[in-house]
Amino acid sequence: MKRLRRILLFTVLILVSVIVLAFIFISPITKYLIEKYDVTYTGREITIDKLFLNLFSGKASIEGLTIYEKDGKTAFFKCAEVESGIVLRKVLVGEYDIRNFTARRPEIRVVHRGEHFNYDDLLQLLPDDEPADPKAKGSDPVKLYLRNIDISDFTVTYINTLPYHSVTLNKGTLKIPLIAWNDPVYDIQLDFAVASGGTIQSKTKYNTDNGTYNLKLDVNRFDVKSLYIYLKDYMLVNSLDGLFSTQLSVAGNANTPDAIAASGNLLLENFSIVDNTNEKLMACNRFEIKMDSINSAKNYFDFSTITLNQPYVKFAMYDDGFNYERIMKEDPASAGNAAVDTTVYANVLVMMSEYLKDMVSDYIVSSYNADQLVVTGGKLVFTDYTLEDKFQYELDSLRLLSDRINSNNSRIALEASSRINRSGLLNGSLFIHPDNYKDVEFDASISNLKISDFNPYSKYYVATPFLNGDVYYTNKTVINNRKLNNQNELIVYKIKAGKKVKNKTAYKIPVRLAVSLLKDVKGDIKLKIPVTGSLDDPKFKWGKVVWKVLGNLMVKAATAPFRLLAGKFGGNEADYKEIPFSYDQRELSDKQIRQLDQLVNVLRKEEEVKLELIQLVNRQDENEYIATTLAKRRYMKWDDTSALSKDQQKTLDQLSLKDSAFVQFLEARIGASRLQSVQDKCIQFIGKEKVEQLSSERTGKRKEALSAFFASRQIPADRLLFSPPPSGQEPLSRNEPPKFLVNVASSGEEPETTNDPTKK
Repeated sequence: MKRLRRILLFTVLILVSVIVLAFIFISPITKYLIEKYDVTYTGREITIDKLFLNLFSGKASIEGLTIYEKDGKTAFFKCAEVESGIVLRKVLVGEYDIRNFTARRPEIRVVHRGEHFNYDDLLQLLPDDEPADPKAKGSDPVKLYLRNIDISDFTVTYINTLPYHSVTLNKGTLKIPLIAWNDPVYDIQLDFAVASGGTIQSKTKYNTDNGTYNLKLDVNRFDVKSLYIYLKDYMLVNSLDGLFSTQLSVAGNANTPDAIAASGNLLLENFSIVDNTNEKLMACNRFEIKMDSINSAKNYFDFSTITLNQPYVKFAMYDDGFNYERIMKEDPASAGNAAVDTTVYANVLVMMSEYLKDMVSDYIVSSYNADQLVVTGGKLVFTDYTLEDKFQYELDSLRLLSDRINSNNSRIALEASSRINRSGLLNGSLFIHPDNYKDVEFDASISNLKISDFNPYSKYYVATPFLNGDVYYTNKTVINNRKLNNQNELIVYKIKAGKKVKNKTAYKIPVRLAVSLLKDVKGDIKLKIPVTGSLDDPKFKWGKVVWKVLGNLMVKAATAPFRLLAGKFGGNEADYKEIPFSYDQRELSDKQIRQLDQLVNVLRKEEEVKLELIQLVNRQDENEYIATTLAKRRYMKWDDTSALSKDQQKTLDQLSLKDSAFVQFLEARIGASRLQSVQDKCIQFIGKEKVEQLSSERTGKRKEALSAFFASRQIPADRLLFSPPPSGQEPLSRNEPPKFLVNVASSGEEPETTNDPTKK
């Protein structure tokens, strides 16, 4: 009996000793085995500062855990302390109930190389996800419980190698109350800060059976600067700035990621993009979208308000295109380089755009509503560097407003107003038809705009700057079925054109003359410019059509000014075109004086206008008239130069060239042949040289008479230009009396032949 007791006592002592030894040495042995066989089983070096296992309570803790990269030198994962415990008595019945899993200050380093990550080798160690056959023996699911998961103060460093970029998430916490084998719903709370700026908080309820989820997301002032590296893949820009915030409630299904239901608001503050010339490309102070409800699967988009405060956009035109065209890089997908797949896969902006593209392609947006769209304090800057002088134009204090944008409305209205280049004002309305966005109506008016602001264009295209002029413009545009009906009314008050400049790029248009002629008696220009055409016509360009119409108006005004002059100053159009004379006229007639006074009125009212006077005669008629008149005087025995009385002139006019006595008188003195005409006999009788001399004197006296008249009306001589007939021709037909053609020109411009005698 004593022997049995001794054996039992010895056995108990042995068991107690083994248990005590196991309790004492299990932790260092386990630590030793992990560090000895870590590379063999995981391919990674693992180090542990302290490890404690309690076989009685089922608790375990680790301090100073480090898992290295495959190189054995760089830390992949570190954790200051990990604690957990398992309910041992439940293990005996096949349940694994792990309680209070906590990790403090874990750090993980994720490296992204194309389509691979630095943890891919660890994923291969995990068992396949193929579900077990429920009918097979031993296929019962593992009854696992993870309770009170609490990971605090974690840090995640994400490194993308192409393009190289690093993002650090810190001060993070992850809490999951329960992960259970028999409960598919997980409640996940995840909070962290972004090292570059911003905090993110989220609460998610996720069902692992069907993939449904509910997410409450709160992003506070996330600095979008961290996305700059991705934007550089597609745009030549120097910086990207902005703070993004959102409070969203999102419901959806992980199996159909593009079908979501959401509400909340999105906010972007202090946003800006600076291009590669260090000029601000676009910016806004505040852009906010408040969403009442969005449901992409049901095709319903309901926004409360969309507000944009102080937006800024810069457009610039260069010889090789617009600034937006110049800064866009070639799409990596079509670049044909080896890194294309890697770049596209790694670019966050590409992933986002592809996601939105899929959503738009799968769900057509046809049911939408926005209670209000408001844009305030906007600024648009346009700069044109293609001209000799830089042209810059600004729209500021831009405001856009639209109430009740709804897909059920017959049309959507948008009201706009802006200050233009510090002086002008713009007001306009845009109407869009929801059933066909290509059908639009547009009404706009511009007031108090300085025409001199456009001098870089006017100098470049027509070599004429404008010194003064206030522009008022109204536009009414209707586009229906791709057909444009555009009505424009242009009024320029007190317009004044400057002197021509030397410019090889300009069209030959007498702008100063046209402006002067187009002005009414008050010095204003009022034009109506209709533009119509098909938008499907590749040759139709609205801007070019408008400029062409304006150019044609100027040319027409300069080449056919007399109707404008008659309409402005009164009288008949013909009175402005020419001043007729008779061959025997010695002084201006009353009718001629009335005509000339009308031209004097034009010169006085239109300071920019000067007159070109072209004397036209039929030289043969002129010579024959002089010769026959002198021959008659000598036949009547009157001297050549004395003034004739009315009776003498009447007698002279009544003497026929066919009078036999007169003809005998001529023939007796020249001995001419009977085959000569009476006119030729008169020229031979008087002498051809003398006739030519007297003819030249007569044309000179007519010119002197006109010069003297304008001088008597205090018209400076430099406002008159006497010119010979074009190309030295005699344009008048036989028996047409002499006259002066009147052309108008502008000071500093070459005279335009507006009254061409060769075109009958």
